[in-house]
Amino acid sequence: MEQRDELRAYFEQKLAEHKKRNPDDHKSLIGALLYLGSSGDLGSGTLGDALISQINYQAERKKVSPKQFTDYLFAQKNYDWWMSALQS
Repeated sequence: MEQRDELRAYFEQKLAEHKKRNPDDHKSLIGALLYLGSSGDLGSGTLGDALISQINYQAERKKVSPKQFTDYLFAQKNYDWWMSALQS
């Protein structure tokens, strides 16, 4: 659980940095994340829970750390890419 909380805090930090650097672009990112959340079954969890689970899953598949995968996500400029990376 501690790793999930640490990753959630890291993701939220990256999200806040993104908002500060790119306020207009940030709206597109939030819209894409909300769309991702609305297009899948979140079960009884939250969108945040689903994102952290997907980041962990994709990081494991790609044999990188969850923080590295998060950094990779935030380095992208195309949010359609985010959706495919998190859903594949």
